Amino acid sequence: YEASFNSVKYHNPCISLVGLRKSSNIRANLRLAISPEVGIEYFKSGDSVEFEVELITLPKQAEDYYGPNEEFRSHLVQYEDSWRTIHRETIRNDIYPKLITGGVLKSKYPLIVSVTNEFKVTVEIEGGVGACPLRFEGLQTTKYYLYQIVGTAEQRFSPEVHGNDFWQTDFDTTKLFSLTFNIPLSEKVLHTTWELRRSQTHHV
Repeated sequence: YEASFNSVKYHNPCISLVGLRKSSNIRANLRLAISPEVGIEYFKSGDSVEFEVELITLPKQAEDYYGPNEEFRSHLVQYEDSWRTIHRETIRNDIYPKLITGGVLKSKYPLIVSVTNEFKVTVEIEGGVGACPLRFEGLQTTKYYLYQIVGTAEQRFSPEVHGNDFWQTDFDTTKLFSLTFNIPLSEKVLHTTWELRRSQTHHV
């Protein structure tokens, strides 16, 4: 957040919260509004406000959820139409990438790794809940597979429902690719390890 009023810079927004309730049998909602700084009654030429907003849409009750995550479904059964759902996502998705080899961390959430080893990148994650976006940038090709490592075992990650619907490919202006996977994280499993490997049989 950055605002400029009368050539003075502000970096902490002022907000107001208004409670809304349409009827007595509906739980109250809050409307959040960004308010002008104290003493600012109108905008002048040259004033500006810039801010970044992160939006999240979650079902309020279990019957609205049609996904495969049973942990999330159980939470909705227990806390129907509750603030705890957003709170759960916020607190438990404060993830910490403990170890990254073959790449450099660019963003913690969404988890973005700039690849430095074109053949293998390993990411060890602490924490997380639900579907977490994991993105690898700077790839020469799209021919990669993602594996989950559990002890000495490994499993290729491919949970498609309608065919290739768990990952996304992007091609940027530097003529390099990025791959984004929605990896499942559980509050019951503290640490998970993932490896992106370049296919040895396909080339672009």
